[in-house]
Amino acid sequence: MSIMYEKYYKKETNDFHIEKYGVNGLIRHTTYADFSSFANALKNDLSGADLYDYDFNDVDLKKYKFQNAGISSSVLVKQNLYDGTFYKENILFDTNQLPLEEKNLDLSTPRPYIPPTPFSLYNNNQSNIYYISDIHLNHKLLKKFPKCATKDEVTKYISDLVKEMFRNVEPIDWGFNYLLVGGDISFNYEISEIFYKEIIKYIRPSNIFVVLGNHELWNSNFNDTEANTVESITKLYSDLFTDLGINLLNNDLICIKNHRIQKLNSAQIATMSKQELRTFCLNSTLTIFGGTGFSGYNKVFNADLGLYRSTIKNLKDDLFYTKKFEIFYKKLSTCLNDFNIICLTHMPKEDWTKEDYQKNWIYVNGHTHRNYYYISDTKTIYADNQIGYKNTHLMLKYFNLTREYDIFKEYKDGIYPVSVKDYLSFYLGLGLYNIQFNRKDGTIYMVKKDGFYCFFYKSTNGKTYLLNGGQVRLIRNQDLQYYYDKLSFYANALSKILTQYNDALKEISEQIKKIDGIGSIHGCIVDIDYWSHIYLNPLDGKITFYYAYDTTSRTVYPNLSSILIQKCPNLYSKIQNSKELDKKNSLIFTQNSEIPEKGKHDKSNIYGVSRIFKNLQYTTSYKIIRNWNESLLKTTEKEDKNILSNIMGLIEIK
Repeated sequence: MSIMYEKYYKKETNDFHIEKYGVNGLIRHTTYADFSSFANALKNDLSGADLYDYDFNDVDLKKYKFQNAGISSSVLVKQNLYDGTFYKENILFDTNQLPLEEKNLDLSTPRPYIPPTPFSLYNNNQSNIYYISDIHLNHKLLKKFPKCATKDEVTKYISDLVKEMFRNVEPIDWGFNYLLVGGDISFNYEISEIFYKEIIKYIRPSNIFVVLGNHELWNSNFNDTEANTVESITKLYSDLFTDLGINLLNNDLICIKNHRIQKLNSAQIATMSKQELRTFCLNSTLTIFGGTGFSGYNKVFNADLGLYRSTIKNLKDDLFYTKKFEIFYKKLSTCLNDFNIICLTHMPKEDWTKEDYQKNWIYVNGHTHRNYYYISDTKTIYADNQIGYKNTHLMLKYFNLTREYDIFKEYKDGIYPVSVKDYLSFYLGLGLYNIQFNRKDGTIYMVKKDGFYCFFYKSTNGKTYLLNGGQVRLIRNQDLQYYYDKLSFYANALSKILTQYNDALKEISEQIKKIDGIGSIHGCIVDIDYWSHIYLNPLDGKITFYYAYDTTSRTVYPNLSSILIQKCPNLYSKIQNSKELDKKNSLIFTQNSEIPEKGKHDKSNIYGVSRIFKNLQYTTSYKIIRNWNESLLKTTEKEDKNILSNIMGLIEIK
C-alpha cells in the first residue's frame, strides 16, 4: 500500500500539520501547536516539509535533517547554511546585459481580451488554442529574490506563477485543446526546465507546442561560450522536451490525425514534393508550422544589437538562420495556402520574410512586447499575450479552431462514385458523428464543384436519390450531369439568401454568450442553457423565448428578461451588470409579445421548421447541398433580397 505524507507550517493559525494519505485518500491529520512537538513526531527529519513561512527563531537547523525542505533562504543565510551557487548561476544577472532596444521596450500597450473566434458558426467540434510568450522568468525572479534564493524557493515561485497562468482555464479535456508557447521563457536552461515541468501538471505534454526565443539562445548555463551555437542549444532543449513529451518546433511541420502527432522536420520538408506535402496534411485536425523565425530582415533590432549574445554575433549570421526558416515557409505557404495552418514563431513575420500573409493561416508570435492582434479576411495575427519584463501576472489567452477536415479536398471538380465508408468518413471529418447509412444495393456518387458537394444514391432499381445525411430523397431530374452544371449557382444563391438570417442567429448567440449563456446554434434555435432556448422564425423574423424539458411541450415567455427571471436567475443578474450588451439594437432585447409573464404553453411547429432549415444551413456551414428546390435556380438580382420573404418560398413545412 502506497503511503504519502504532507508536512507543513500554517502561518494563519501558527501551527504545524502532518497529513497521512493512502490510495483512498486522507488517513490521518495531526496538528501540533509548536515546532518541538512537530519535529519530535518526525524524529527530527524535516525532509520534504513546507516550512517557508516559519522563522525558525531559537531553532538550530544543524540538528535536523532538512533535505528538500521548504525553508526560506533568509533563514539559511542567518544560520550560515545558505549555498548561493544556484542563485548565482540562474537568478543573479546584470540587467545592463540587455541590448539597449530591449531595455527600452514599451510595455504600456494593453493586452485586450479576445473572444473566441470559431471558423464554423454551427460546429461545436472545436479546439481551444491557448497561447502565451515572453514570460521572462529571469526578470521576475530577480525582482522577487533580489539578494538570495534557494532552488526550492524558485520552484515554488514558478509553480505559483504557472498555477495563476491556468486560473482562467476550465478543467476541460486537454485531448482536444492545445497550448502554444512563443519563446523567451528564460535565458537559463534550469529555469526553463522548472517551468515546463510545472506546466505539464496542468496539460498533457503532447498538447504543448514550443518555439525557442532569442533569450533561450543566450543560454547562460553554457560556461563555454564556444559551445553556444544555435544547434547545440536547440539540441539541449530538444532533449529536454523529448523527455517531458513536449513538442519543440524547429522549422518543423506538425499534423494531428486521430489524436496522433505526425511530424516533418526541415530535411523532410525540403525533399518532399508539393503533392506529398498536401497529402501529409490531409485529414489533419490541427496543423502547425513553427520555429524561432529569427530577425535578419529587421534593419534595427537584429543580431548586431546583441539580440542573441554570443550565439549569433552579427547580422550576416542572423540572415543565414532567417533565410533558412524563410525557405521552408515559402515552400509550405505555396503548397498549403488553402489549408488552415497555425504559424508559430518567436519573431513577427516581417522580421523573417517579406512574403505576403496567407489568408487561411493564423500567425502567432511574441518578441516585440507590443501586444496586438489583427483579424481580417486577408490575415489573422495573435501577438497579444506577450507578458514582458514588468508584468508579474500570467494569463492564457485563446482562440477557437474547428477540428474539421475534408477527405475529398484533393479531388478535382467532377462526378465520382465513392464507397459508403468514404461517405461516412467525409461527415466524420466535419465532426458529424450521427450519420448512418446502411444501404448496400446501390452506389453513392459525389458531385463536387467549386468547393461545394452534393451526394446521390443510385439504387439497383435504376432510380437516383439525393442524399440528406443518412436519408434518401427521390429527385425528379435523374441526370447527375444536370446537378453538376447547376451546383455552383444553386449553392451560391442559397448561401446568399441565408446570409442575413445566419448573421441574425450569430448576433443572438454572441449576446447570450456575453451573459455566460451557452449560445450554441442548431437549426433556428439558440440555447440559453440546457432547457431554455431562443427560436428565430425564418418565415416571419419573430423571436420566441421558450423553456422545454423535451420536444413535446414548451412554455413560452414574452421576452428575455422574463424567461431568465423564472428559469435562469443567475444569468439575469449578468444583464444588469454587463457593459458589453447592445440592449438598444439587439434582437433579443427589442422583441416582445402579449404572452403572460408566467409563460404560456405553445404547440407551434418550431422543431419542424428548425429541422428543415438546419438542412439548408449545411450549405453555409459545410458546403454540402442536402435539399434541392428548383425555384431557387430562378432567383435574380432584382428579386427582393429580404431573407425571410425569400425563405418562405423555398421550404415546405409538413
